[in-house]
Amino acid sequence: MLQLQEADTWKKPAATTWAAEFLLREGESREFLASWINSSAVHEAKKRRAKQVITCSFPCGKWLHMMGARASPGCELCKRARNMDLKATDGFPTETVAHIQSAGCKAQKKSVIGAHNRCWKYLIGAISTHSEATRDLEFIGGDKDRQIKQLWTETRIGNILPWDEIADEAERLLASDQANRQAPDDDHVDKEQEDDQVVDRDETDPYHEVIFGRRRPDSVAVDWTSKVLYVLEFKRTSDQRQNYRERGESRQRAQHDVLVKSLEKVAGEVDGENGGWRIKLIVFVGGTCGSVHAQTLNNNLKELGVVESKRNSVRKGLVHELLNAQDTVLCSYFAQRLGERGEGRSRKSTVEEAFQGLDSFE
Repeated sequence: MLQLQEADTWKKPAATTWAAEFLLREGESREFLASWINSSAVHEAKKRRAKQVITCSFPCGKWLHMMGARASPGCELCKRARNMDLKATDGFPTETVAHIQSAGCKAQKKSVIGAHNRCWKYLIGAISTHSEATRDLEFIGGDKDRQIKQLWTETRIGNILPWDEIADEAERLLASDQANRQAPDDDHVDKEQEDDQVVDRDETDPYHEVIFGRRRPDSVAVDWTSKVLYVLEFKRTSDQRQNYRERGESRQRAQHDVLVKSLEKVAGEVDGENGGWRIKLIVFVGGTCGSVHAQTLNNNLKELGVVESKRNSVRKGLVHELLNAQDTVLCSYFAQRLGERGEGRSRKSTVEEAFQGLDSFE
């Protein structure tokens, strides 16, 4: 303690909390989190759930187990899904806030994907609306059910960068790298980040799925004036850890590495008036509880030609979309948990319901 006093001269506290660490992070748009919580347009129930997530007191299975209100911290929704599929119910994931907000919880997958699409739709709309008049930016790939090959052949860029050549180069890269390919960050994800690890494994498909399968980038933008092709990806991830953004960006860059390298190789071989194309990968990362790194987002918006006077309003809107999307996912969790409890069981009040007041979400 004496060494601590001499080193820090009591300018910093000797200890902190998860909530304090989260709220005091610099450059993470906390002013817009505050404006959302203080807004009269946001229902008090939504604010309460957000505060519970921030203070690590949201009544998920892990928290209820810690409070002695549940025998096991395992995810009830995953257990029910396995029962329905007649699979073994041992070893299912811990029911953490990160888990129920990830596609790793199969029962929550639809609402999680909907939350992702909601935030991305807002961001693309804001970029299109507030772009500089001099930019000729075309977005392709709004339909998630269509493979990138089909989208490519339906746009002008396919005449400049032939898809067959891109696919051949991708196959070559995948074949040469197959022996060393592994899930991103598996070597240095520690036990404390186990919840996020579940999210990553479910959301990060093999590299070939980005090109030859259904898992393609969220969008591709073509700047016809500057001859730049942008591969755009949005990552909605748990922001409980301080390094959420770096890990999210790292996973997305690894996932799209083969696609970007294939595009760069083909673009470099184009001559004449169709030559001179550049390929850039832009990754947007948003925390489930409203974390948006201001400088990184501003840099991305600048690169895509969003006028400077509108960048803060776009960031504010994204923070609010993330918070509203989180609440939709949490309400989905409550609705499914109550539905499970109502199947063949008495609906009398339990200790769990007493903690939250689950009878009314809004």
